Amino acid sequence: FAGLLPVLPDGSLLYTLGLIGGVGGTITMAAYGYWVNAKGWSNSSWMKVMRLDNRVAYITTGLFVVAMLIVGAELLHASQIALTSGDRGLVDLGKVLEDRFGAGTAKLFLVGFFATSFSSL
Repeated sequence: FAGLLPVLPDGSLLYTLGLIGGVGGTITMAAYGYWVNAKGWSNSSWMKVMRLDNRVAYITTGLFVVAMLIVGAELLHASQIALTSGDRGLVDLGKVLEDRFGAGTAKLFLVGFFATSFSSL
C-alpha cells in the first residue's frame, strides 16, 4: 500500500497548495460558462449581470480567505505554538483543534482537508 499513499517531497508543500488553488480556480473559470448557459444568460444584455456576479464572487471569496487567516492566526496565537515547516503543519494544526475542540474535530479537519485537496485534482 506504500505506493498508494500520497507523499510530498521536503519543501514542496507551498508548491502543492499553489497547484491545488490553481487547479480549483481553473475548473471554476471553465465551468462558469456552463453555469451562465444553464441560467439562460445567453446574449450580451446579461454582461452587466455577469460582471456583477463575478465581482461579488471574488469579493466574497476574498473576505472568506481573510476571515480564515484571522481565525487561524488567533487559534495558533492562543495556543502559543508555531507550525512546523512542511506538511507536518497540518497535523500540528489538527492537534491544536483536538486540544481545544476534541478528537472528532481534528479528524474532521484532516479528512475535510484531504477531501478538498483530492477533489481539486
